[in-house]
This record gives sequence, C-alpha cells and structure tokens, in this order.
Amino acid sequence: DWSTGEGLARGEAPGGGSHGAVVSMAAIKDGLSVLVGFSSGVVCVYATGKWEMPTDAVPGHAHAVNAILALDADTVVTASDDGFLRLFAVHPTSLRATLGSHTTGSDGGGGGGG
Repeated sequence: DWSTGEGLARGEAPGGGSHGAVVSMAAIKDGLSVLVGFSSGVVCVYATGKWEMPTDAVPGHAHAVNAILALDADTVVTASDDGFLRLFAVHPTSLRATLGSHTTGSDGGGGGGG
C-alpha cells in the first residue's frame, strides 16, 4: 500500500503497475509530482499521493532506470543499466536528448566494493 509507504518499502509498483520493481525516484514541481524509475526501463510520473495511475509514462530506456536527477521543475536526467544518460522534459513529458553513455568499469564488474 503506497498510501502508508509500505509498498514503497517493498519496492512495489504504485497502483499495482506492471513496470517491474521501483529502483529510483525523484520529486519535481516542488514535491507535487514524483518520477518513479522501474526495472523495466520505464519512468512514470505520479501526482503526489495519487498512486493509482500515473499521469504520464516514458519508455526511454531498455533496462532499469537506476537514477533520476531533477535539474529543475520541468527537466530531469535519467541513468540506466542500458548505459545511457537521457534528458527528459516533464509535463508535457518527452525525451529531449541522449546525453551520453556510462559504463560500469573496464572489467565489467561494476567496481565498488566495501
């Protein structure tokens, strides 16, 4: 249940959607809208507190959307497992540009560690 935050804690899609697991989120429009990145590569736009149905959906990536960065109230950058960074306008939602690509490291292992 997203109204209590339990669904979010479990990584479930809002409204029982079929876009896969939630992997990233960002608030825009002074918190009035929330962008949700899914494991399917889709980014959905929701009105805050109205999780039953997205106001828009953007199928911009081929793989999971791991990060969403709001540049301003109407523009976001997304990063995905497909290796691309994409620039989106929101309301109306549209893909503006593919900014470039990123990699997980020269060994393909993702780097990191801890």
